[in-house]
Amino acid sequence: MFYGLSNKISLSKKDQTKQKIANVLLPLSYILYANDNEIDVPYVTTQGVGVLRDDDLTKFTFYDTEKSTSDTETFVNAPPNDIMVSRERISLTVDEDENVTMSVYTQDRFLEVKVVLYKGKDTEIIIRQDFYALNLLVSIFKNNPNFKIENLSETSLIETPIMLVLMWNDDDMHMDMVCFSDVALLKRIHMGKTSRCKEGVKLVIEKLTEYNTSRKITYKKEKSSVVPHRKISLFPFRGADKITTEHTFKVKSTDLVLQSVKPDKNLWSGIEIERLKGMILPTPV
Repeated sequence: MFYGLSNKISLSKKDQTKQKIANVLLPLSYILYANDNEIDVPYVTTQGVGVLRDDDLTKFTFYDTEKSTSDTETFVNAPPNDIMVSRERISLTVDEDENVTMSVYTQDRFLEVKVVLYKGKDTEIIIRQDFYALNLLVSIFKNNPNFKIENLSETSLIETPIMLVLMWNDDDMHMDMVCFSDVALLKRIHMGKTSRCKEGVKLVIEKLTEYNTSRKITYKKEKSSVVPHRKISLFPFRGADKITTEHTFKVKSTDLVLQSVKPDKNLWSGIEIERLKGMILPTPV
């Protein structure tokens, strides 16, 4: 269905030809294709823009969509993440008698993904409350357990890739990507000037206060409870902190999408047209 996923194991039987699932898996496929073809993915951190280098995102064995954190004691009724990738790791422990014990454990990594139309400086990323007010914080706490909002000005925070933003070009359906670290993304929200960003930061601070007081964050009091759908818009290619890396759009949609997807929006209609062209038209010599 998608490049690179045929030799990985899906933990569920979800229909990957449906657009909702395809939208989530397409950025993961891009990461695998970029790694195999030596295409750099810009990685945005608080220290600037580098190149994404993370074996967990390319050498995973298992993958799934819509999976929540397993730490249900700390994060109460947490919403699902877009993607989970897992691989087995080896752990070595040494006891007081210097005996070494080897054990195998499964390491899970969670990602948020976005598939957006590239519009230059007007390219927009819309972030939901379930991500920025919980799953983003879960990622930050994993390596920075005592994190507070005022720590965003520090340079000692450990940053982890958290959001894959796949951009598509409306002209020829070619694709490019940028990846954000968890800390860098929260810092952009914190520095945002819009009323939605300010409301979002208030909600983040509320959750951080709860965590630093009780070591818990409650997304919903009950699993069946309904929370407001608050969203934040970010425009990463404009403003004082704009990303200035060149977008090459080297990857064709047909490099990633190997079978038909049931389309109902512009992106997948365009990809299907390009796929059919490749089947009908002869390859230029």
